[in-house]
Amino acid sequence: MTDEPKDHVMRASLPWRPEEELTECGRPAGNFDSRYVLSRADAVSRFRQHGQRRSYQLFCMTCLDTVNRWPTWEKDPARTLSRHLGGYGRGRDDRIDDELRALAELVDRHRDEFDALLTAEGDLVRLSAVRHRRRS
Repeated sequence: MTDEPKDHVMRASLPWRPEEELTECGRPAGNFDSRYVLSRADAVSRFRQHGQRRSYQLFCMTCLDTVNRWPTWEKDPARTLSRHLGGYGRGRDDRIDDELRALAELVDRHRDEFDALLTAEGDLVRLSAVRHRRRS
């Protein structure tokens, strides 16, 4: 075993919270040397490089376990949001009510743009459409 600090993985954040800097284990990323805080992509690459057994020695076990249970916003926005709604056991994030109200207000102010994004006119790419294209 090594006395080196364990690697931690950055938590998937909400797109309107780019400043959020938590690891998957819930600790502020600033608590660790930046060499030991990995993006999800880097963590997956390192996991593949070292394999499961070695990764269990290199990574924070909570980060390694949690990264597999919670998706990114791009993969599953609803589950990512549910994590911030209290889905990770520590209660609800107090900011979420204000953020959801602000999002609703933005939709209200820009209803035409919002509706266009949800129709074929918009540029929004649905994950189901991407999956369908891959299967074809």
